[in-house]
Amino acid sequence: MKENRKKAAEFLKEYRRLTENEKLIKEQIFLKEQLLQSIRISNPSTAPNVGGSSRYEDFLVRVISQKEELRLRLLIVSGRADTIRRIVDTLKGKERTVIERFYFRRSPRAADDLMEVLSLEKSQIYRIKDAALDKIYAAMTACGGEETLSE
Repeated sequence: MKENRKKAAEFLKEYRRLTENEKLIKEQIFLKEQLLQSIRISNPSTAPNVGGSSRYEDFLVRVISQKEELRLRLLIVSGRADTIRRIVDTLKGKERTVIERFYFRRSPRAADDLMEVLSLEKSQIYRIKDAALDKIYAAMTACGGEETLSE
C-alpha cells in the first residue's frame, strides 16, 4: 500500500512541473509568432540560391516547424496536467483540500496550516492524505493503467 501512495504522490508532484512547462511553452509559441510577424513585415531578397530555396524560405520553414512542434508539446503537457487535475477533482471536501495543500501549493507547514483550517489533529490530516492518495492511485490505474500515467 505504501508503494502505491508513493506512486500517487509522484503523480501529483508532476502537476506543478507540467503547469510550469505549459507556461514556458506558451511563451515560446508567442515568441515564434512574433518572429514570424517580424519576418513577414521585413522585405528580404526572395531570389532563390542556385539549386534550391532562399535562406529566407529555409528560415521561415524552420520557424514554422518549431512553432508546430511547440504546439504538439503543449497539447501533450496540457493533456497530462488536465488528467491529474480531473483525478484530484474527483476527491471531495477535506481530501481535496489536503491534497491541494500538500502537493499543489506545497507549504513546509502544510499539516500545521491544515490543522488550523480544518480543525483536526495532525494524525487525522495524515490519515485523510493517505486515504486520498489511495483513491488517486486507484483512479490512476483505472484510467489507462499505472504504467501510462506514471511514465
